[in-house]
Formats: sequence, C-alpha cells, structure tokens
Amino acid sequence: MKKIILILIIFNALLFAKDIDKYLNYSNQLLNYQFQLKGFNSIKPPFEPEVNIINGKKVTNLKKLIKTIKVNLLSIFDKKAYVLIKIYLGNQFIKSYRKWVSVDDKIGDCKVSSIYFEKLILKCKNKTLIKSLNKKIPQIKEIQ
Repeated sequence: MKKIILILIIFNALLFAKDIDKYLNYSNQLLNYQFQLKGFNSIKPPFEPEVNIINGKKVTNLKKLIKTIKVNLLSIFDKKAYVLIKIYLGNQFIKSYRKWVSVDDKIGDCKVSSIYFEKLILKCKNKTLIKSLNKKIPQIKEIQ
C-alpha cells in the first residue's frame, strides 16, 4: 500500500512539473526585483585616459591626478621621528605606513631638515613644513 501511494505522488509531481517552472520563474522575478541595468557604455574607469576619435585619429585626454602625501608626527625619540605617512591619488586614499625618519631622510618630495624635542621640520621645493607633537595646553584646565 505504501508503495502504491509513493508511486501516485511521484506520478502527480511529474504531471505538474510544467507548473513548477512557472512558479519558480515568478518567485525569481519577485526576489530579484526585475532590475534593468542600462548605460554600461557611459561608465568610465577613473584612472584610465579618455580616448576621443577626432577626424579618424585617436586623441587621449589625460586627466592629471595629483599624488598627495600627508605626514603626521607621532613621536620623537633619540633624534629620530616616528611619522604616519598617508598617500592619496586625487582624492582617493591609496596606502598608509609608519616609519622612523632621521635628519636628511626623504618623505615624498620633502627632506627632513631638523628634528627638535617637540617638532619636525620638513623642507620642500617652495615651502617649509613644521610638524609638531599633539600636546595638551597646561593652563586650559585652570581657565575652565
């Protein structure tokens, strides 16, 4: 008797298999919200040059992305400074690392000219940068 019921269930499942595909497709449409993706041709990669065709010749428009290096002074010990260096390309963060620097070391285009007890002086092409340690002002608590 159990075998006959099992055979009838399998037979009914095979008869209505076409309807199962219809319901599976319908549930797939509900789950994926039927998004239609358009405009793939207008998407441009950010770091590749644009190529325009003018009079049958390819002309590349290079976007100049400026590499920026930001330096934070973390500590000073034994005439060496421990700095955090962050590198950006345009406005996108690329990498950061920490390193011990001493006098006459280079950080990007800048050169470490001197290291004092509380500050680090970097000399670049046209300017001089002074990085100081984050110190608390001793009298600010008394004023408040």
